[in-house]
This record gives sequence, structure tokens and C-alpha cells, in this order.
Amino acid sequence: MTLARRVASGAGAGVGATLLMTAFMFAAKRAGMLVELAPRTITRRASDQLLDRRPGPEALDAASAVTHLGVGVGWGLLHALLLSRLRLRMPGRLAVGALYGLAIWTLSYWAALPRLGLMPPPSSDERQRPQAMALAHLVYGSALALLDRSSSGHDGSSDRSR
Repeated sequence: MTLARRVASGAGAGVGATLLMTAFMFAAKRAGMLVELAPRTITRRASDQLLDRRPGPEALDAASAVTHLGVGVGWGLLHALLLSRLRLRMPGRLAVGALYGLAIWTLSYWAALPRLGLMPPPSSDERQRPQAMALAHLVYGSALALLDRSSSGHDGSSDRSR
């Protein structure tokens, strides 16, 4: 698969996986596991740090959606570039995707976001948010594994046996 196809596959998988993850987070919020969706919390706190005034609720919602989608596409691109040479088949691809999602959660929520003052570490966060976000990242990573054709060994040819 060419680099351009790997990039397109990773970006597309990142969009799809982020949308599925977001749907899971909305379900977790409805179930009472989250007070506020993490992307909105992160965007609100970042805007508090960077701007003189907080954006209104609609602008904050739009900014958090765009930011979350952009981050999801970025991780999807990295997934495609890192894993495209492995040529994994199911269930290995799904296991690697799930681990990839958990690695993103660990790096983000235990390290980067607390250091930036954008989220507390999971040990100090809302009662159920760490579990909900870990599961959301499992959904994301698993969806990436299913949607990203660059790690499937599929080269875009007419072989439909895979």
C-alpha cells in the first residue's frame, strides 16, 4: 500500500473510530458515568489557560468536537503508519488496536493531560470517568483496527478474499 493510501486509510479510520468513541462517551454520560465529556473539559480548561475569556457554550462545543476529531485523526494516522507493515489478520489486529487505544488513554490521561493542567490524573478524577474513558479508548482502538485497511495486508487490489 502506498504512503498516500496508508495516510488516507488512517485518517478515515481515525474519523470513524472517533465518531464511535464519541457515541460511547455520550452513552456513558447518559448512564451517569460522566458529568461532562472529557473533550469538552479539556477544551474548556485549555481555553481558560489560553484565552482572556471563555467561549460561549456553542463555541466551546464546536471547538471541543473539532479538536477531538483532529486528535482522533492524528492517532489514526500514526496507527496506519506504525502498523501498516505488520500485515496482521483478525484477531491479532483487534488485539493490537485495543492495546493501542489503551496506550493512548494511558499516555493522555496519566501523563500529558495532567501535566498540562487539562485533566486530573485518573486516580483523582470523577468517580467513574477513568473507567468510562478507558473503555472509550478501547472502543476507539478496536474501531481503528477494524476500519484501518493499511494494517490488514489489503493492498487495494481486486482481491476480495480478505
